[in-house]
Amino acid sequence: MARNKEIPDLLAQYMEECGETERWITVYEFRTFFNLDESSAHAISGFLRRIFQAPFFSFQYRVKKIEKIIVHSPQRRSINRYLVKKRPELRKEYPRYHKMIPAPGVLHATRLSAPDDYELCTDHDAVEIFNRILGKQA
Repeated sequence: MARNKEIPDLLAQYMEECGETERWITVYEFRTFFNLDESSAHAISGFLRRIFQAPFFSFQYRVKKIEKIIVHSPQRRSINRYLVKKRPELRKEYPRYHKMIPAPGVLHATRLSAPDDYELCTDHDAVEIFNRILGKQA
């Protein structure tokens, strides 16, 4: 049986060995690939649902979509399949927004080098930027 701690590593290994950045998988395919028993199915499906509802930042894959499919052999049953996609790599260096604070009362948009570049800010950074703007306007 695969424990919950092993499933992220197994999923990353599965996706790397398939050589794709996006792939539909089922729990059954995943279990048979690693020769896991049926008791691990709930842990696998639970983890896949977890990275669908709220993917965590440290894991490189996420589930974009879950579809229910109906299988008629050997008997009629429904199976979930998961569209697993690799998250884009983060750039190493980001410009800091607090260096680009506009003058008080002036609103403008700053375009970065590429249209899809976004700065990742922590809550602490956001509070610091907000306080600087309020301090300049007061």
